[in-house]
Amino acid sequence: MKDKRIEKTLKNIENSFLYLLEIKKFQNITVTDICKKANINRCTFYAHYDNTFVLLEALQKKLVNEFLESFNEYNFDTNSKKMIDLLFKEIKENKKLFSLLFSFENQENIAKLIEENMKQQTIDHWLKESNISIEEADLLFSYIVSGGNAILKKWYDSNFSIDEDKVKKLFDQVIKYGLYDFIYTK
Repeated sequence: MKDKRIEKTLKNIENSFLYLLEIKKFQNITVTDICKKANINRCTFYAHYDNTFVLLEALQKKLVNEFLESFNEYNFDTNSKKMIDLLFKEIKENKKLFSLLFSFENQENIAKLIEENMKQQTIDHWLKESNISIEEADLLFSYIVSGGNAILKKWYDSNFSIDEDKVKKLFDQVIKYGLYDFIYTK
């Protein structure tokens, strides 16, 4: 079990960095900026991270893990409610972290990491459940990931002002029925 003081320090560094990303480009954020915002000294920062790139990479991995935790709730059937509920909860509870996916200038890299982690498992399942080719599965996967990401980004960009239940229903229907004819009917 981690020391609570270390966890608090890491959270403070992460939050300070994410705040700075809202007002500055990544390449313009320095360790000094983070330390000033977090009210820590540079030695404390360097005890946990080698530089801002390592901090960014750690946050990207954390984001990917949060996203994949939600995805792992999906059983590749037509009941995606548990996965969607968890995903939306994670986004709302970790809004600053998810800004890396939806607002950060390097968002394509993060989306690609998420996609790579989900792709093989998803395509393997689809190939077992249907008569589609690998190429068709790959195209459909790209379509669903891009569409799903666009829906989530719109909801995120609205500062969650779009009715969550409506967005969940749309997200669910795109996942289920956008693929239904290809995957779930033979």
